[in-house]
Amino acid sequence: MVVTTGHAGLSAAGLWCFQHHVPGNELLKQAHLKPPARIGAGLEICALSTRVAMMDSSDGLADALIQLAETSGVEIEVDARLIPIHSALKAFVDNNLLETSTPALWVWVFYGGEDFELGATLSAEDWNTLKQRHLQTLWYPIGRVTAVSKATKGNVSLIDTPGNVRVINMETHNTSVDQNHTASGMLLDKAKRVN
Repeated sequence: MVVTTGHAGLSAAGLWCFQHHVPGNELLKQAHLKPPARIGAGLEICALSTRVAMMDSSDGLADALIQLAETSGVEIEVDARLIPIHSALKAFVDNNLLETSTPALWVWVFYGGEDFELGATLSAEDWNTLKQRHLQTLWYPIGRVTAVSKATKGNVSLIDTPGNVRVINMETHNTSVDQNHTASGMLLDKAKRVN
């Protein structure tokens, strides 16, 4: 199983609000100023098993997943429909960025960073145990570890709709990070036209 805590993208959206002097949106801004430290969550999941791989998403959810896959020598398959998206992030993107909302949302979720949530892999058995405990931190299942081959080691396959699979690896990740700067410029232009 591949699991994550919290909601990726909040901090990046909060930073965008600060950079572009957008009023309100305090939840997003606070997510950037005071990201949660998930130390307790990390300790809780490590207490279940010694077969846990885990990393924070300080450089983005995509980066955390890629590094987990590369370091563990596996491929990870993630279902984008399972990734928890906070309602405040959805509302902000929908209300402020109109037709560019879907790309902006996913750019912030996968490449925004500074959320300091955790991504982890664990066995299905450990996941079932984790679900049965009343832990202080919510963990969300977002995917699975798939078969390993030298050709796919370190790749993250992202399923965004049934039958539509995209591969995220370090090369595509770095390209997306570069595109994030372009996307931010496009979003700013759009926000200026809306406001």
